[in-house]
Amino acid sequence: MENRSRNNDLIAQSYVEYYQEVLNYISVRVTDIFDAENIAQDVWLRLLEYDKELSAESIRSFIYTVARNRVNDYLRHVYLTRAIESTDITGAESVVDYTTESSIIARDIARFEAKCVKALPERRRIIYVLARFKEKSVDEIALGMNLSFRTVENQLCRARRTVRGFISATA
Repeated sequence: MENRSRNNDLIAQSYVEYYQEVLNYISVRVTDIFDAENIAQDVWLRLLEYDKELSAESIRSFIYTVARNRVNDYLRHVYLTRAIESTDITGAESVVDYTTESSIIARDIARFEAKCVKALPERRRIIYVLARFKEKSVDEIALGMNLSFRTVENQLCRARRTVRGFISATA
């Protein structure tokens, strides 16, 4: 408990000292100022969630390591989204096998998915169901649940990763 209190004091002091500097670092790499501010806030949240003891000598480099990782994650997401959006699927032929075996496999996968979704934490489960089955966008979910876009996006990503992992492990 005392360790957590010491860390929180050090993080608060570092926030005052380094926030603008970290925001500038992120803003150079991320052109949208709102996304840059969200990422900067994520950096400090990650620090607050960090369980190990932080030291005054190493916190600055640790802050920049977390910031670099968050920027890389963001840019990877942006580039992947752009690549998917630019993919031309109009000429692709749809190959669907409507055999009994494929329908049994599809039903098993759906059953595995439902079982995994039930095990998700409540908020993550709600977000996943809204996106997957109700076909709601992240913006619509964020607005409806009174959450930030980044929170919904993060929870949806974690839910999808969990479901994929569960299905691949059991199928």
